[in-house]
Amino acid sequence: MTQTRIVVSPARFSVSEEYPWL
Repeated sequence: MTQTRIVVSPARFSVSEEYPWL
């Protein structure tokens, strides 16, 4: 489910670096 959020919001991809739980 976490990966789905990245697809919806590309900005989350960058945040993933700071938040590995994403």
